[in-house]
Amino acid sequence: MKKNNVNEIAGINYYVSSVIDGSVGFKNETPKEEIIRNRKAISDKCHFGIDQIVSMQQAHTSYHFCVRNNDIGSGAKEWASGITNTDAIVTSEQGAVLLAISADCPLVLIANRSARAFAVVHSGWRGTVKGIVPNVLMAMDEVYKCNHDDTEIVLAPMAGKCCYEIQDDLCSQFLENFPRDVIVHNQDCLFLDLNKTIRYQVQRANINMTKIHDFEECTICNPDYYSYRRDGISAGRFGLFAWMN
Repeated sequence: MKKNNVNEIAGINYYVSSVIDGSVGFKNETPKEEIIRNRKAISDKCHFGIDQIVSMQQAHTSYHFCVRNNDIGSGAKEWASGITNTDAIVTSEQGAVLLAISADCPLVLIANRSARAFAVVHSGWRGTVKGIVPNVLMAMDEVYKCNHDDTEIVLAPMAGKCCYEIQDDLCSQFLENFPRDVIVHNQDCLFLDLNKTIRYQVQRANINMTKIHDFEECTICNPDYYSYRRDGISAGRFGLFAWMN
């Protein structure tokens, strides 16, 4: 995969934006008009229409939504029309451009070549504990009849184990659901390996680890990406855009 370029897996194109593209998420300090301009510039670069975008009112849930043709354009130019109460959107619609946004949380692309179905997932720590990625994999199996031998996954840049310090209460929640090696001990501090937690969930779904494509970049220590942990409420949002080629 190439940074700041359109990439492809399993017949699905995807683009991970960065600071050079500007913020692409509503509901932060960036003016709405600037968000629309930034989304439009990315859509021009990637050769799709801004009105093809489908985005969510992400809320750290474990819920998903199946996008139909009449949902295309939801949330493209405003927060209010985004898909509500969900953190993953799934589709097999040719004209849909799915968008998930982040400023540290893991963003995951799931693509299945044989079913021509794909999903973008916002898997923050709450959604990860609740199993949003396994939920989406199950939905793709049930709704789109995906054979997961044909499924490939992209892990976008996220808060890394080098920087994502957590407290004892959050550590306990993860140790109830994952092996102990998702927690990294460094002197007297605890750090969470979100990347490894999602890999464990994918492995439990019997998807071969060779099918995971990983940017292997930490948003907190890499200034190319927006980070809430690093920049606080002033942080913008980068996005994972995905569409059929």
